[in-house]
Amino acid sequence: MQNYNSKSSAVHDADPDTTAFRAGWPAWLGIIGSFWVIMAPFTLVYFNNITALANDLAVGTIALILSFYCAYMANRAHDKKARLIAGWLLVACGIWLVLAPFILNYSSIPRAFSNDLISGVLFILVALYGILFHSKRFDKALKSDPV
Repeated sequence: MQNYNSKSSAVHDADPDTTAFRAGWPAWLGIIGSFWVIMAPFTLVYFNNITALANDLAVGTIALILSFYCAYMANRAHDKKARLIAGWLLVACGIWLVLAPFILNYSSIPRAFSNDLISGVLFILVALYGILFHSKRFDKALKSDPV
């Protein structure tokens, strides 16, 4: 039989040090994805195309900063608007990654095209999940927390 205290079990059912991670796991996936986008031109060897390289470095860096911000703000209910703005900017980064090979004309490079398309779709899905479902559930749990 479990003994629950008055705190919301949705947020505080484990070690408080892990609360920020559990609240912001979509942001942590964004951090991992951002590092991948930055490293992909070198890992998949398409760094000789300066357009694809510059795009991935720029978008990856922007997404990394936004993802770190979302992870930092994950369990801070007082700044929900800024979290939502950062989340929607991550969605925009994902949309740009999907469209960039066509707009910047490097869709003929299969590795760069595939990487940006897959990474972009994953950014969109994870960021939308973080905005539409995960953060709302966590905000609701924080509001019900008597502490």
